[in-house]
Amino acid sequence: MSNILLLNFSFLEKENGQQSYSEVNVPRHFTYEELAQATSNFNEYRKLGEGAFGAVYGGTLAGIDRTVAIKKIRETTSNQTKMAFHNEIKIMRQMHHRNILSLKGWCEEDKHLLVIYEMTENGSLEDLLYPKNGAMDTAVHFGTYNNTRPSSPLSWLTRRNILIGIASGLAYLHNECPAAIVHRDLKPANVMLDRNWNAKLADFGLVTQVRHTETSRFTDNVIGTRSYIDPAYMDTGKVSGQCDVYSLGVVLLETICGEKPIILQGGNKNSLIEKVRECDDNNRILDAADKGLKGQFDKEIKAALRLGLQCVSPDNRPHAGRVRDRLTKLLEYGNTSEETKEASTVNLEALSRRCILQGEGSIMATQTYGFDEAPQSAGSMLSSSSRDNDMASKLQNTTCLTIRVLQEITDNFSEKRKIGQGACGKVYRAELQNGKEIAVKVLYNNVVMIDDVQFQREFENLMRLEHHNIVRLVGYCYETQHQPIQHMGGIVFAEMTYKALCFEYMQNGSLEEHLSDEGDGLEWHTCYNIIKGAWKGLQYLHKGSDKPIYHLDLKPGNILLDKNMVPKLADFGLSKLMGDQQSIITKTLMGTIGYMPKEYFIGNIVSNKFDIFSLGVVMIKIIAGREGHSKSVDMSRRKFLDLVQRNWRDKMQETCLARRLLEAYCKQVNVCTEIALSCMDTDRHKRPNIVDIIHQLNGTEAVIDRVRSDALTRSEVALGHDTTRASRRGGGDAAHRLGTAWGWRWREQRKL
Repeated sequence: MSNILLLNFSFLEKENGQQSYSEVNVPRHFTYEELAQATSNFNEYRKLGEGAFGAVYGGTLAGIDRTVAIKKIRETTSNQTKMAFHNEIKIMRQMHHRNILSLKGWCEEDKHLLVIYEMTENGSLEDLLYPKNGAMDTAVHFGTYNNTRPSSPLSWLTRRNILIGIASGLAYLHNECPAAIVHRDLKPANVMLDRNWNAKLADFGLVTQVRHTETSRFTDNVIGTRSYIDPAYMDTGKVSGQCDVYSLGVVLLETICGEKPIILQGGNKNSLIEKVRECDDNNRILDAADKGLKGQFDKEIKAALRLGLQCVSPDNRPHAGRVRDRLTKLLEYGNTSEETKEASTVNLEALSRRCILQGEGSIMATQTYGFDEAPQSAGSMLSSSSRDNDMASKLQNTTCLTIRVLQEITDNFSEKRKIGQGACGKVYRAELQNGKEIAVKVLYNNVVMIDDVQFQREFENLMRLEHHNIVRLVGYCYETQHQPIQHMGGIVFAEMTYKALCFEYMQNGSLEEHLSDEGDGLEWHTCYNIIKGAWKGLQYLHKGSDKPIYHLDLKPGNILLDKNMVPKLADFGLSKLMGDQQSIITKTLMGTIGYMPKEYFIGNIVSNKFDIFSLGVVMIKIIAGREGHSKSVDMSRRKFLDLVQRNWRDKMQETCLARRLLEAYCKQVNVCTEIALSCMDTDRHKRPNIVDIIHQLNGTEAVIDRVRSDALTRSEVALGHDTTRASRRGGGDAAHRLGTAWGWRWREQRKL
């Protein structure tokens, strides 16, 4: 009897009532109703993508603290589809690795098959390599190559770290699982990228398991994607880890060359492999690489391309762990020349590291950073942005704090001091010696150094800004220390860089904490003041200087509230400083699902209408609660407006507000709702501009002021007559009665 471990494809037992849902990281069964509710009944605006298998939607589920991706497989009676579904669930429940896509749950009801994954905000590697259409093929004519695609701006460091992640995930599948797992469909479309650009292997419907005591198994069903299938597997049906390594080699070459592989006429040659081999044979292998990569890292790229060729060679093909180790070892090359590099010499430039403190002092990540490039101080890092006098003056007024001081005022970054945490770092409440409270945002790095870019971008943008509705920067830390670490059997000094931004402390937290679907949420005057303040802050970003700033991540969590509930826009890590352009096309998708407009998802277009869309969504959530956005999509515009108007009218009537003043406030609610819906228009050209929005808001305030003034005049006249009569009768509460009649109780209670 064969020792091959075959999967049992019997239906997955639904574990409702048997599984502990308190363990939020344990995948579980969800009902179709739960998933429909999470995606607003699989509404188009929730759709993240679509393919032959079905569609993927973004949604939020109870017990999971982040947005998830929900794959809805097309309804089918095919046993093969169900087997692939069961296979994927069974396999993914066994796996836990940073480079494997995390399974959150599944659903199987009637003909409905759905799989829930962690959200990978940056899509797939294929999306990153071919941003315009996701699958831009290189023209191939009878064995000749015509790569006319523009060079991708994707840096070598990013590509290298993605490849290391892919190889690490594959090594885990082959060597660290209870039974070795052969993926059989490794390709860029099945490599997902999270918000920090970590690679995560996905799509396990076609995998095969093999016992570690065996080297392979045979199958009559050769499956996968033709351009990535090992020819030996095609010919013999022999399944082993070497099949995946061949696919890894093709992906490696494709990632470096930025060119899709195609099977040439005759069906036995791969266009990309042939091209790289030809270039290598002619001693010009760098000619095969993406044009944008040539220069600083030529030696690394040469070594990586030759490693890719070794992976696709039938002889001496390395295993996945070896590929991972060799890619990681490329760090030692740095950017030294081939002539001066000795094999036995430790390249100190490549060992210079950038590290960041996480929690109570552990290193979160390290990055290669040449000594010639590394900023020696905060001043040198910021020198390019402080050349004009205004910026220099602001820099002098911003306190530079050492990491030791930050540790002292945050009790060594203790949990009791932590008030928030996000993708870029953690936020702590601290108190300076003068008694002033501040918020300390400590950033940590990730494997592709995006947070360094975000840190400098956020610092520079904050230095430019000074407005009542923009969070104020009061200090920073950018401190480099040298600490000894072990490396290759020796000791080297690595640079550890601590980065933090210090802001004025916001006593009422973020707007996210105050949103509610219940009737006991914020009063209307508070809601309106937050709306108006947010628009004023955004107007300042877009119009307040000669170079507009687009925020690109406006959401309730990034609108902070001070002790008086005054809103302050915060978190400028993703913002873009614009010149004369009204819009740009970006190669990188970043932000928060649900607050990004359609043109950004489809065409990567960034314009001032991006922020207007985002703030429109925020407005709807302020006015109609957390579920307001989905309600506005599910209902007709008229019905939604009527619902909002009715809810607020009922709430404000409880305050004994005078009739005319009540109508004025209801009108203001209606105008704000109309503005929000217009801001969310799928056609960016139809969205209003900020000047018009502020003008409309001012108009509602003018109406309310006129009603108040009218009421005051009438009250004074009536009060004069009534107090005269009251004095004759000895009564003393006439003013109180008349003031209440015109809504002054509302004014006293609501501070209007």
